[in-house]
Amino acid sequence: MKGGDVAKTTRPAPPTRRVRIHNIQVDYNGTTYHGTYTVEREILTVRSGFGSRSTQLGLIGTMNPAGRAAQILRDLASEQS
Repeated sequence: MKGGDVAKTTRPAPPTRRVRIHNIQVDYNGTTYHGTYTVEREILTVRSGFGSRSTQLGLIGTMNPAGRAAQILRDLASEQS
């Protein structure tokens, strides 16, 4: 058999991961701020109507993602004030 005669096989596409989007809210200076956060491959991303920010979870110690997301959302809110 020559190289051109060999049947080519295709690999099935790897299953796609669904990233879960979590809602979050924090109170800052009497105002409630809403946003969302996702965790994908050790990266926490917080999004809101006034900005977004990402951080690597492995660098923050033992804080859970929801607690870190609330802290980031509070920081974003403080930048708006």
